[in-house]
Amino acid sequence: MQKNYHLLICFANKSTNIGKGRAMNFEKTFRQFQKKWRQGKYRQQVQKISIGTGAVCAVLLIAYFMQSRQEEQAIETLRQIRDEASAESGNPDLVLGDQQILAQYQELFMQNPDLIGWLTIDGTSIDYPVMWTPEDPEYYSHRGFDKEDSSNGLLFMDELSSVDEYGGNVIIYGHNMKNGSMFADLLNYESESYWDSHK
Repeated sequence: MQKNYHLLICFANKSTNIGKGRAMNFEKTFRQFQKKWRQGKYRQQVQKISIGTGAVCAVLLIAYFMQSRQEEQAIETLRQIRDEASAESGNPDLVLGDQQILAQYQELFMQNPDLIGWLTIDGTSIDYPVMWTPEDPEYYSHRGFDKEDSSNGLLFMDELSSVDEYGGNVIIYGHNMKNGSMFADLLNYESESYWDSHK
């Protein structure tokens, strides 16, 4: 029993010496690095890496803002189509089966029959088409009106909601975009003064 105990102590001392050796090697390597850094040997590589990283970030930011702008322009085109149809008087509503399509939305509905409505909240920038695909509820979460990929997506109605039931609740989903689009303006309602002036 004493022999085993003695061996254990020897092993522990050996481990401690190995640990000290590694610590000394690390310290030596770190001092060499500091010395070379002061001499300017690594500065050029670090500068190149920093410039490269900055350039990549700048390109990604520019691409993001350009895409957001294009998507907002596409929505503006839809608004113009709606407004022009609203200005034309005398167009009757369109009845397709059990659906009644208001005259101002007929052209948009013909472009994309997933259109179920339009949500506008006065005093905000919320003025968007609302889509409904009950078989794939989140289809428009990352797609535009043309069904192509879109970081903004579109507003879309919950699969269990129905516009045919008067007085029922309709749940509409949409992104809270940092660029101020989609449902971003809803955050303003956290302010009591904003709430009072936009009831």
